This record gives sequence, C-alpha cells and structure tokens, in this order.
Amino acid sequence: MESWAEKYRPESLSDLIGNSKTINDLKNWANSWGERTTKKGVILSGPPGCGKTSAAIGLANDMGWEVVELNASDTRSGDVIEGIALRAGLFQTFGSKGISSRNLILLDEADNLYERARQSKNKVKNYSDRGGKSAIAKTLEQTKQPVVITVNDLYNLTKGTGSKIKRLAMTLKFQRPSAVSVAMVLNNVCESEKLKISQETVRAMAEVAKGDLRAAINDLQSLSEGNKEIIKEDVEKLGARDREIEMFDTLNVIFNSDNYNDPRTAIFNLNEQPREVA
Repeated sequence: MESWAEKYRPESLSDLIGNSKTINDLKNWANSWGERTTKKGVILSGPPGCGKTSAAIGLANDMGWEVVELNASDTRSGDVIEGIALRAGLFQTFGSKGISSRNLILLDEADNLYERARQSKNKVKNYSDRGGKSAIAKTLEQTKQPVVITVNDLYNLTKGTGSKIKRLAMTLKFQRPSAVSVAMVLNNVCESEKLKISQETVRAMAEVAKGDLRAAINDLQSLSEGNKEIIKEDVEKLGARDREIEMFDTLNVIFNSDNYNDPRTAIFNLNEQPREVA
C-alpha cells in the first residue's frame, strides 16, 4: 500500500505550507549556486515532519535537478557516503538533450550518521559515526553539485568533528507548521480519499500531531484502513498512544543514563506529574 505521506508530498516549493522566508532563502541559494560567494551546501534544520525533505525534493523539481539521495540507514559509514554522495558530486551531468545539468545531493536525516546511542546493560554509550561527519565535510569541500543536508538536531551534527560542516554550508531553520495549516492539508487528503470526517475531528488530529505533518497524514491513513468514516474517539486513542510512547522513552532514559542531568531533563519535558513517573 502506498504511503499517503509520499502520495501527497508537495512536488514544488510553492506547494509547501509555512516557512515562507526560509523557502525563499532556499530558492535564492539554488539560483545563485556556482557563484564564488555561494556555499556549496545547505543544512535544513528542524523538527520531524516540518517539510525539510519535501523542500529539498520540491527545490530539485523546480530547478530541473536530478536527486541523488542517501537516507537514514544503520549501515551507512563514511566510506558509503564518499562512494555515493562524493562520487555523484564530483562529475558534471548531462540531461536527455545533452545539455549540462545538475544533480542535487540529498543527505536526508543526517542525524542518523553519527554518535548513535546504544544501550549496554547499565548505561548508554555513544559510538562514532564511522567517519560520517568527515565524509560529509569532504563532500561539501569537493562537490561540483549542490548538496542539501536535512537534520532534526543541528547541534549534534555540527559539534566536535562536525564544526567544519557548519562552516562549509549555509543553515536554514524550519519551524513546525501550525495546527491550522496541518488541518488544511488533512482536509485536502480527506477530500481526495473520499473520507467522511467532521471538522472537529480534523482539528483534533492536527492538535495531536503537534506540528508533525507527516505523522498526521500517517495517522489519517492508519485510521482510515477498513472504514471510510473517522470519528473523534478514534483520534483520542492516538493521544493516549503518544502519551504511552513519551512515558516509555522517559523511563528508558532514566534507567539507562549514566549521568544525573539526562533523566532530570527527560522528566521535566514529560507532560505528566512526577507521581505518574514514580
């Protein structure tokens, strides 16, 4: 079954919701790419589901660029990045009519390239990204093609050995879309899929998503399976599910962290009373 998040992914930058200034800055970067004053890469930073990947793909469509994509994978290493992204970036490409064209090198969810948290029996250990950050920096230095990097956590990408990445690439920050904007997209999907749903239920789904548009569309698809009508009670189950996930993640940090600050921060950010955690 086709993912609705992919089926309804915006095809052009003009189809994206919100972040108008950031999108305009991205257009300007693309239009001036190749000039001496323009950086070869751009980092799109922001929370999940806010449109970073869609912006990169929409930009490529608008510019007539082919996309060479590396997305999240537990098996990626610096060697893999160099073997694909750097190689694609070093060579000029030609379109079907033999006219020189560009590739857009997309390193999607680059957060997953480095310092993965892995659990041991009694603490959390950080492991290196096996050269991932160095390979990204090398790609930015040597590429002859535009590079777009998407991340949820800019700090983790650019700290330590990643500081060079920040110097070599422009950074653009994406914000979460409003609940009103999310509801508007959900209404369009419901109309296309001929779903029966009240505006009250659509608004409730948009609120539950907390600005993660991709998650909202995935939830809509999940709730629609087997029926053509979605009611508010269905959405309330999603809210309960999210609270369970948040609680599980918090307990995971508490029991596996080897310092005091991480559990304290996790409990502070959890939308529950301390007695509920205890």
